[in-house]
Amino acid sequence: MTDYTPKIIPPDPGNPTEAAVTWQASKADDDGHGVTREPLITWIASYPKSGSTWLRAFLAAYKTGSDVDINALGMVGGDDLNPMHYQNVVGKPWKELTQFEAMATRGAALLQLMHTYASLTPLFVKTHSFVGQLAEFPTIPVGMTRAAVYIIRDPRDIVSSLARHNRDSIDETIKQMGHPRMPITRESLFHVIGSWSLNVESWSSPSASELNVHVMRYEDLLRQPIAYFEKMLAHVCWRPDAARLEHAISASCFTELQTQEVANGFRERLGDEPFFHTGREGAWRDVLTEGQISRIEGDHGKTMLKFGYKLETRKVS
Repeated sequence: MTDYTPKIIPPDPGNPTEAAVTWQASKADDDGHGVTREPLITWIASYPKSGSTWLRAFLAAYKTGSDVDINALGMVGGDDLNPMHYQNVVGKPWKELTQFEAMATRGAALLQLMHTYASLTPLFVKTHSFVGQLAEFPTIPVGMTRAAVYIIRDPRDIVSSLARHNRDSIDETIKQMGHPRMPITRESLFHVIGSWSLNVESWSSPSASELNVHVMRYEDLLRQPIAYFEKMLAHVCWRPDAARLEHAISASCFTELQTQEVANGFRERLGDEPFFHTGREGAWRDVLTEGQISRIEGDHGKTMLKFGYKLETRKVS
């Protein structure tokens, strides 16, 4: 029986599966000299509802120097779970893929994505995957990776937003966030994102150094957007321009994204609830019970403390 337990291991170009993916990437659209013209991926990574959509909107506004359309974020890149890339590889409807087929096809589907967005440099790709192996296949192939930006958000603020997005209760969502095999969603290709702690640790640990990861907190972006967006731009090799930076921050602010969703809808929204709901720091204090706070801090306290989130109900040694 195939084991779908997430395994956090360092990306390894010497791993046979990883090596095959790396070789395919190097040969994609080869020009005869062994050099690919396909852009490598800069991952926009996070646990769900941690700010990756906000970041993609910022990048779109910064790239164009104009206002952003939340329904046209593909101008900066794609999504690692776009079902059409998988469907093109296997030649059958993506909903018919088994769990094993979805993971076995992932490398080839990412190559399709790279080819589709070959004109974009850098190529940003959204992912909620953890870094490691699933069914012996690498979730984030190092041979396709240029860099990564990983956003961390307080799990107490994530829970109500994720519950609303997935149309689940807060208690059920707390349970899912603590489960190492949490699936991405019920309406997507099979994939496992892991618990909040596993996801965060997999991207921020030294074992992910091969991926050139820049880690930043959602709360720091709220408090000091100029300083932290500027650091992120430097990491992805976009020279920060002060005027363009200020415009992009204004054009992608939460109220602007909310206004657009009300006026035009948002294609990434699953149900009737707004995708852009509050976005503020510390909203969990108005939503969660003491028991719910305790459960979240019990599940994730060590990782929360590591990234500067103070605990309200727990002491972690």
